Amino acid sequence: MQNHQSADELTSPVLNMDVLRSVIENPYGKQVIINGTPDDVREKPASDSKGGGAAAFLLIFMFIGGIIGAAVFSQINPPLCISCIGAIFLVIGLITAVQSRSGPVFLVALIGLLMTALPIVYVYGKSHPDSFQLTTGMIIRLILVLMIPVGLGLMIFPHVSHSKAMSRCSQTVNAKCIYRTFHTKSSNTHSNMMNSSGGRAHSIRVYSPVWQYEVGGVIFVTSENVYTNFDVPKIGEFREIRFDPRMPSYIYRPMGGTRLIPTIIGLMFVVLSVITLFVMKNI
Repeated sequence: MQNHQSADELTSPVLNMDVLRSVIENPYGKQVIINGTPDDVREKPASDSKGGGAAAFLLIFMFIGGIIGAAVFSQINPPLCISCIGAIFLVIGLITAVQSRSGPVFLVALIGLLMTALPIVYVYGKSHPDSFQLTTGMIIRLILVLMIPVGLGLMIFPHVSHSKAMSRCSQTVNAKCIYRTFHTKSSNTHSNMMNSSGGRAHSIRVYSPVWQYEVGGVIFVTSENVYTNFDVPKIGEFREIRFDPRMPSYIYRPMGGTRLIPTIIGLMFVVLSVITLFVMKNI
């Protein structure tokens, strides 16, 4: 029997399975599959993941070590301070990219690798006059050159992912939004120092809708795997979504806004890098 819930009760930071089941419309007792699992098969308690624990430990270790190293080297050797911060970006980028299988996240690891390696080479050259000398101008040019493929990656990856998802999810269905989970992101209009003197803090909610739809006489209830504040549906609102005919619990909802922002940022990277290289060449 379906319970009538308010929109606030159906929007929460964590998916409440009991509430979700209470709003599923299934008057004829059809099979229900929730996020790829038949509803009559209850999920087993989550077991501890050794891989996840190791990744979390490595992240904490690198973050603390990087911060301590950056603080120490900032007084002794500033270039190595940059290397410590770069190592944090490198590890976070690699772990996140492997877990999320997201191409653009690898760019964070690439930037971290760049920040880690270049200062080390620079310091080594200063201490070994007979070795290869990496000048400040060379470092700037190398960074600018590498920023071009980074920008191209930001421009290309979202569209490649979109094309793959459109190809896999080749069929469409009208789905109803019956639940929403959200994350809250905070941003400050001023720095933390300015906040103490009147700066305002803003929070942005990003949502992941949960859709109910029917394919082949089976009711599917599926959460989107992306949190966004673009085109967020209201509870009870219908939208056309795409699904994989071989695995109907795999869905995709095309949203142009999620591709537009990284494309613009990538274009800025490329244009600014090319212009700066051109100016440096003619100085």
